[in-house]
Amino acid sequence: MPGWPDRSAGSYVDWVADAPDFDASAFDPMLAGTDFTTEEQLQEWEHYLTLRHARPVFVVLSPRMEIVNAYRGFYAEDALANLREALDLRVRWSRVLDHEGIEVFRFVPPGTEESDAALWEVS
Repeated sequence: MPGWPDRSAGSYVDWVADAPDFDASAFDPMLAGTDFTTEEQLQEWEHYLTLRHARPVFVVLSPRMEIVNAYRGFYAEDALANLREALDLRVRWSRVLDHEGIEVFRFVPPGTEESDAALWEVS
């Protein structure tokens, strides 16, 4: 729900104690306004994610994000659709969930291929 306080669960303390960056944003300010149609843009984002996180990263895309993006203008109009299409083709990305418009992609940075998060599958 828009406006709901971030980190409102009591278990947040347990999560952040284990991994302080567990809920860090995947938003790269350097890519604001881009459309994710070039290899350079995709490599920039992967580089940003690799430096910011020392483990696999899960990125959740939802229909609501299209509405927010249209209102706020974080990226170009077709950026999220382009991103979905590109991630399906990239070696270090996998689609781990696609349910009722919610898509979850996993990025596995170099050196993390054997981690629990890299090997996890939806049951």
